[in-house]
Amino acid sequence: MPQEPQTALQSIHDARSGFHDIKSPPRFFPDWLPEWWPFAAFLLVGLILLWRYWPRKTATITPIASVHPYRAALTSVGELRSKLRTNGIPLRGFGAELSLIMREFLQNALHFPAPKRSSRELSKKLEQVLSDRIAGIAAETRSQVAARMVAILWQCERWTYGDDTEQSDALLLGRGEDLLQQTEGVLKELWQLVEREEARTRSVVDHSSVTGNRSGGNSRAV
Repeated sequence: MPQEPQTALQSIHDARSGFHDIKSPPRFFPDWLPEWWPFAAFLLVGLILLWRYWPRKTATITPIASVHPYRAALTSVGELRSKLRTNGIPLRGFGAELSLIMREFLQNALHFPAPKRSSRELSKKLEQVLSDRIAGIAAETRSQVAARMVAILWQCERWTYGDDTEQSDALLLGRGEDLLQQTEGVLKELWQLVEREEARTRSVVDHSSVTGNRSGGNSRAV
């Protein structure tokens, strides 16, 4: 009895045709990738999204209060006077502290690094610094203020590094009080000059802005 010809599909699945290999399912990615890589990719994406959208605390920045040079200097002078009157500071320490008060005032008021300069350097440069920072100051006033400040600084240096550190309390109190009064006077005079120069600068700027606005208005009207 003649046999019907087998189709290709029957020859593949017919058990009588013998053993045959089963084809593996198709792979969409290279063979060198591990089997667990989709989980790792999913985890990485999740961590990125978590980092991106996790609520963060906003850092609060506390503004630094601006230092008023003259008020800060007066406060320091008052504290030094209290130490002097209670015999809580020797002459050497008194001279060093007063010198630092003067230098910090010059730095804050004139933006000049006086704490990093020696007394000799200040005696040579202070008058020029005053001329540069305070343009409206008269030459005579500039020379007098610079000379008074330099004299106080030199006296502080002599007390700080000199040999006359052992004196009676009455003599120390008298000389210290006198130097503190001189310091307060010259600081006040210099700060008045600084304020006067700042006011003059503001008036010049305001006048320039008003003139510029008028000029702009006139040009638009034309």
